[in-house]
Amino acid sequence: MPVVVVTDSSARLPEELRLQWGIRQVPLHILLDGTDLRDGVDDIPDNIHEYGDATTAAATPAELADVYRQALADSGGDGVIAGPETSCGFALNTRSEYEREIGAGSGAIEAFSEANERWYPMYCTEGSEHECSGAISATVYWP
Repeated sequence: MPVVVVTDSSARLPEELRLQWGIRQVPLHILLDGTDLRDGVDDIPDNIHEYGDATTAAATPAELADVYRQALADSGGDGVIAGPETSCGFALNTRSEYEREIGAGSGAIEAFSEANERWYPMYCTEGSEHECSGAISATVYWP
């Protein structure tokens, strides 16, 4: 199974390294004078530090979900991917609970988050890939 790594542009990985290992990079957003610029995609002014109103924002959940879905497809579909608000541990726990409680089809489960030390309700569906969502904006996908 190929492993596909996804990061955002804050990792500052050199292009050569990303190309060598097939690492997917999701751009952060730089908001400058009312314009949304994507880090590493759009031209960012060299003197950005002189702009008093420049701010940054993370990639949107939809942008991350698109990249994660493509990474899952490119990996041959044999993996677990955590959505933008989900830790890897929670994703693995969600898949384990689904397989233990439901096994196939759709239904509700509870999955434990070690990061938050609590159980969260998740609703899972099965199609070309499994998808469980719930908790606090958590989404988990696997084949």
